Amino acid sequence: ASYNMGIYVARARARRECSQSPQQRPPQPSPYFPPPPLLPCARMPPLPLTTTTTKRAAYVPPSKAVAPKYVEDLVLLTNTTEDGVACCLQAGFKQDKIYTFIGPVLVSVNPFKQIRGMYSAETMRKYSGRQSFELHPHVYTIAESAYRALLRSSKGQCILITGESGAGKTEAAKRVMEYVMAAAAAARPSAKATGREVQDLLLQSNPLLEAFGNAKTVRNENSSRFGKYVEIFFDYQGQPLGGRVSKFLLEKSRVCVPGKGERSFHIFYQLLAMGGDGGDGSSCVLHALGELQAYSYLAR
Repeated sequence: ASYNMGIYVARARARRECSQSPQQRPPQPSPYFPPPPLLPCARMPPLPLTTTTTKRAAYVPPSKAVAPKYVEDLVLLTNTTEDGVACCLQAGFKQDKIYTFIGPVLVSVNPFKQIRGMYSAETMRKYSGRQSFELHPHVYTIAESAYRALLRSSKGQCILITGESGAGKTEAAKRVMEYVMAAAAAARPSAKATGREVQDLLLQSNPLLEAFGNAKTVRNENSSRFGKYVEIFFDYQGQPLGGRVSKFLLEKSRVCVPGKGERSFHIFYQLLAMGGDGGDGSSCVLHALGELQAYSYLAR
């Protein structure tokens, strides 16, 4: 009976404590740690209030704060903002260093002039068989890497050349093709004539493609308004066998709606310019086409 009475009292006490708020519950001493001694409350002195005035420093662009310096790989730049990259490219442009790496990507700036020795045969020989980090950035470095990877893996390699109007995409494609053919001819001099023939055929197709795909724009007199995918086929010894242009993307809207201050494709104006005082029948037919103002699409 005394055992049951003890359980009843313990349960009643637990219900009473649960019904009380945390502030009303008596503190429960810990059986393991004695309660800390009560210390007199010390009042902290008030903190002194001070007022300070700060002035905002004037903004200095990175181009003026640090003198522009050219680096061969933009990965090494400490200032990776747009202004810092532009300053680096500008510094290289003033030194006739138009190529800059961004890791495995090559950035090219149009110099708008001929740079002596940039694409000479001696420069080709200097980049032959060399790694990209051994010499200065150049379009021959990309061509060399692609050609050596082709020989090493026996798998197709692709070089993507992109950029805005007038950036030099067509010139870069010609230089890549020129280097690959020269590298193949150096590996087997007896096949030099075949490589030269393939290169000439692909390059001679450019004027025809540009007549139908190039037009005058605000920024460029001979802007390419199309994209082409040039393929060069090699044998297992790295010798060129042939080539083709397998893709052709044309800005068809330019025929009907050219931009303000721009013109349609060159082929229309070339046809009209060919008509005149020729003696064959085709010239007479072209002469019958009339003047430029007779066509609404061309007279805009």
